[in-house]
Amino acid sequence: MATTSNTISEDVKRLIALYELTPHPECRGWFRETYRSDVQVEATAEGFDGKRSVLTMIYYLMQGGQSVLFHRVKSDEHFVHNLGGCMKIHMILPDGSYNCSILGNPLQHPEARHQVVVPRRAWFAQEVEDPDVYCLASIPVAPGFDFKDFSMGNRGDLIKEYPQHRDVIMKLTPNDN
Repeated sequence: MATTSNTISEDVKRLIALYELTPHPECRGWFRETYRSDVQVEATAEGFDGKRSVLTMIYYLMQGGQSVLFHRVKSDEHFVHNLGGCMKIHMILPDGSYNCSILGNPLQHPEARHQVVVPRRAWFAQEVEDPDVYCLASIPVAPGFDFKDFSMGNRGDLIKEYPQHRDVIMKLTPNDN
């Protein structure tokens, strides 16, 4: 099950104020859309129901001890580390393979990368395990994000489709599905 910290650190409070972040309506953490292209593309061939902006971008902030449950979108999401510690990004790719990437500063954490791409239609979940850190990322999305293209994972359905990834699915899906 997703966890949330009961207290917000002073650094996180300052970043929320500085970047005018609000609680994410579907996930844990805070966000603000910073860009939405006025150029629209017809994306029905890719399963979208109409036009989408070519690109959108948000700031996304997670505090240590938080996790975001498995979900997916119809677009490619590109996580870019801005500040703070590491964020794990768990992915079940459309071909059924599993990947866990670490978003962070590779000079401080050699296993980390400044950029992690989540390909469209991949199931993914994020977590900031260290309770004493936060992670601020920028996330460009192409074609642009629309909440109509967002879906939460169902534990039973995901385990049925990907039984080989049962442990991570159990950890990062709600237990009430």
